[in-house]
Amino acid sequence: MYAARFIKTRDMTLEFRHLQDIEWIAATCGLIHDLGNPPFGHAGELAIGTWFQDQLHADGTFFDTMDGKDSQYAKDFLKFEGNAQTLRLVSHLQLLSDPYGLNLTTATFSAACKYLASSAEADRENPNHAFAKPGYFSSERSVVDKVRMATGTHNRRNPITYLVEAADDIVYTTVDLEDAVKKKLLQWNQVEPLLKKSTFGESIIEKVRRRVSGDDGETLAQLFRVIAITEMVSSALEVFKSRYTLIMNGEYGGELIGDPDSPTQRLCEIIRKEVLKPHLYTSPEILRLEVRGRKVIHDLMTMFWEATKETTGTTETQTYPGKLYLLTSDNYRRVFTERLNKAEEPDKYIRLQLVTDTVSGMTDSFACQLHKELTNGV
Repeated sequence: MYAARFIKTRDMTLEFRHLQDIEWIAATCGLIHDLGNPPFGHAGELAIGTWFQDQLHADGTFFDTMDGKDSQYAKDFLKFEGNAQTLRLVSHLQLLSDPYGLNLTTATFSAACKYLASSAEADRENPNHAFAKPGYFSSERSVVDKVRMATGTHNRRNPITYLVEAADDIVYTTVDLEDAVKKKLLQWNQVEPLLKKSTFGESIIEKVRRRVSGDDGETLAQLFRVIAITEMVSSALEVFKSRYTLIMNGEYGGELIGDPDSPTQRLCEIIRKEVLKPHLYTSPEILRLEVRGRKVIHDLMTMFWEATKETTGTTETQTYPGKLYLLTSDNYRRVFTERLNKAEEPDKYIRLQLVTDTVSGMTDSFACQLHKELTNGV
């Protein structure tokens, strides 16, 4: 609710208590933003999507009972997205004392909506960054519509979303760089010349060198991360101020860290494209993990689809699918059976979502261990 006031009072001074509310909203969004990510992160998202593509290739009618392969129902699976799964998790799956998930305020839920497009509308070529990826699934459309109306954001990003996104970008960019050095995938003497190609990066390196005289790579990488986060946060806030009117009018389609007028834009580009992509993301260690993750996720998806495609939601231990069904979360099964009984969505859509809910809710280690136990290590 305060998010709506934040938008409507952009030419007025906010009361101090409202400023504090904004801090709490941003902090909450930071805590929940990765909850919907499946095992193995973005590689896991891809693995889930390719499992559904494989089903479609094997059976061209796979999505026919869900209005076809071009419907949002189908695209929710073919373009599976962790950010959309987060909204599903906090609004429907984490049941406490009622069916409303974590019962977040509309302001917090609004700020947690990183992307605005449905899975059927999302387009990576869209010049507005907020519409590049799916922001929500069909199952959460009614919640999203209610939140947009209550906060007054409608089909625009909540201003707080930009700040949360910037914080995420800053952290994973700097921490991934530090990890690459700690894992010995990169030597600091390889990294430093690349970072100095950016004026902003060079100024950070100068501050690092004033505090560390030695050549210990891990120490230098750690200090770079600490100083870079401080400097990049200040830069992001300056961009937010300079784009304030556009942001408040819902007309800003960029990212604070990637803004062309931001001094961090060039540094982040160097870190991602010239440091992390050729050395960390393509390292044998990471590639082996992602390939193994695809096998684990595909196998688990296949098994849990067998468990859910015909179940009535009752306890059944006499069959193999029945045993697998009971390995799913109690919360997820409760939501599943309620949806089956209401029959407000295609039956197959509800069943397939139990599969994605189950698999995406696992950690890397749990998924690998469960896969090993169910396949006898095969």
